Amino acid sequence: MAHIVFDLSSVESKSRFSEAVSDVLDLTETVTEKLLEKTKEKARVLELARPHYHEILLKLLHERGGMGFSCVITVDGEPALLCESCNAVTQEVVWLCASCGSPMQKCDVTRLKKVNASGEAERFVRESEKTVKTKELEQKNEKERLTREEEEKKNIASTRQLEQQRTEYTEDLVANHNKFTCPETGMEFVLVKGGVFQMGDVFDEGDDDEKPTHHVELDDFYMGKYQVTEAEWDIIMGSNSPDFEGCNPVQNISWDDSQEFIMRLNDRHSRLLQYRLPTEAEWEYAAREGGRKVRFGTGGNNITASSANFNWQQSSKKDFRGTTPVGSFAANALGLCEMSGNVWEWCMDWYDKKYYSMPATRNPQGPENGKYRVLRGGAWNNDPEKLRASCRGKSTPSRRLEVYSFRLVFSVPRN
Repeated sequence: MAHIVFDLSSVESKSRFSEAVSDVLDLTETVTEKLLEKTKEKARVLELARPHYHEILLKLLHERGGMGFSCVITVDGEPALLCESCNAVTQEVVWLCASCGSPMQKCDVTRLKKVNASGEAERFVRESEKTVKTKELEQKNEKERLTREEEEKKNIASTRQLEQQRTEYTEDLVANHNKFTCPETGMEFVLVKGGVFQMGDVFDEGDDDEKPTHHVELDDFYMGKYQVTEAEWDIIMGSNSPDFEGCNPVQNISWDDSQEFIMRLNDRHSRLLQYRLPTEAEWEYAAREGGRKVRFGTGGNNITASSANFNWQQSSKKDFRGTTPVGSFAANALGLCEMSGNVWEWCMDWYDKKYYSMPATRNPQGPENGKYRVLRGGAWNNDPEKLRASCRGKSTPSRRLEVYSFRLVFSVPRN
């Protein structure tokens, strides 16, 4: 660090030094006044000016020549050389400044000039303001850097935690193999092993939009054992409807409503599993017990009042019973209940009457766009024809009816 050493051996030099100090004190008062004019904040002025009083004195003695006493720049107590142009200080024996190329000289000042206090104050104010702005910018940059580092640490920790949870979920799925329970809602899921099947009206008795039958290949997926219940809907959506009875399938749900439910459920799950609606192909494959040639989602070719909830009083068209609690009827061979009847179930796909003439064959996702979304399974107020596994319903995504509901699926996680 550079220091200034004053030679005050004579009475005259002491007198001259006192005069210089007096000039500096006058200058600091002017500096304070200038700062007050600029900032209007006394506390801020003192913060800026006080630490620099000694600095002003040293600069004056250094930069302004002598007044009968000598002033020598030293570095750690040893004499040093000073550049006249940029004030660089060095102990090396050099003739030219390494910074600017100007001549170096011995730092011996013999006179101290009188200074223009007002001009010096203006200069000091500018330098002080520049210094404060620089420090504030440095502090801001440092704060931002620390914030970024903290966020990076949190993201790394969150990623590690997510990976750990995903590993635990995957291990749980592997251990249980064919079933899974959602920790948020208690929804039960069963594994549907993928495979190849002929999708569509394999009995040649349905509507035109069920034809032609076509080859489809699907990967493994998990499907909800039951339709989403009112209680499960309440857990995620918090509707607290007095009409909800708990174990019955949630009703009056539009396709758009189902997407809101799924989004909130996935947010709670921290993206560990991506719940979604089944594709139309997945739904039919599961209803037909892995693509078997069966007419109904119950696993049989005939349907009765003891196997499904539908309009079994066909002759009188009376006595519609409404929904029944999920699990009221026997599951099909995959362990899925009410795949025929009770309520219609939304699928992910857009509806296209002619889609079966030009479908994708592996994990088909349906048309890219459309006016309607697909519904499957039939409801408690439909006759058996609508409960067939190949029957295709449709409705606009925003439409709500008391017979519209849904069940969830998720793809098998990949490590």
